[in-house]
Amino acid sequence: MKKASAFAPGHISGFFLAQDECGDPVKRGSKNCGPCIESGVVTSVEIEVSSSTDLDILIDGKGNLAETTQAAVKETLELAGKSVSGEIRHSVQAPIGAGFGMSGAGAIGAVLALSEALNLNLTRDEIGSIAHRAEVVSKTGLGDVSPQMLGGIVIGLKPGALPYWDWEKITVEGELKILCASAGSLKTSDFLGDQDFMERSKVLGEAAMEGLLSDRTIEGFMKVSRDFALNLRVFNENFKQILEEISSESPLGASAVMLGKAIFAPLPSSEVEHMRRVFLEYFDSKSVFLTSIDFEGARILS
Repeated sequence: MKKASAFAPGHISGFFLAQDECGDPVKRGSKNCGPCIESGVVTSVEIEVSSSTDLDILIDGKGNLAETTQAAVKETLELAGKSVSGEIRHSVQAPIGAGFGMSGAGAIGAVLALSEALNLNLTRDEIGSIAHRAEVVSKTGLGDVSPQMLGGIVIGLKPGALPYWDWEKITVEGELKILCASAGSLKTSDFLGDQDFMERSKVLGEAAMEGLLSDRTIEGFMKVSRDFALNLRVFNENFKQILEEISSESPLGASAVMLGKAIFAPLPSSEVEHMRRVFLEYFDSKSVFLTSIDFEGARILS
């Protein structure tokens, strides 16, 4: 049996500007901005070459359709001209369906690990393109994969996968933690298939990007993200009130995770315990978690 493991970070989009007019999924996606986070997906593959492909995909030990991973695996094996049997196992470190980029991370990890196990020598551009196409076609996201390949706090200036994607990074001084809480999941595909929502997000996303490019700081990012979230007409009044109250207590502000019923706040370490108490006024303790910015991007573990 051939074995390999890979890690891809999670990703938070504070805002996005969908660019879905192009017919080629590799060139479609969104302009956006947000941090990659250390709470991601560890993917392990245990496979052998066979006469036909027969793969089980497990998420945290349970069988799952994992459509985005399936699509990425299918393209990878077609590109390699190989059939395999065995297992792909995802260990997920952040809530699924809450906007933390777990679908993209799983797809990246599966392609990375397959490339390693089968000695395919895929380039990072090829890996990112396969995973990005799988996510766009599966409608589980538009702009997570490319930042997840890179790491850091990334401004996506053009949509798509490399080499079409263009980016800058926001630099931060000192170590920042990111405190997160999820109030449940949203089905991304429902929104990405809603034309009114997509048009509204483009108008708001354009304004957010313009504001960010005039203030390329973490404070500027949090401000435009919060304005985007409060005007997107996705969240009810209770959620928006909670967001504003948490943001008023946080030294760098807070905003909503796109697209999910979740809130995030970047913090200096000295503020974590105070802000954890604030979060716990509104969220169950099991739904609150602390993570850090991942600066390395997707990578092979073994």
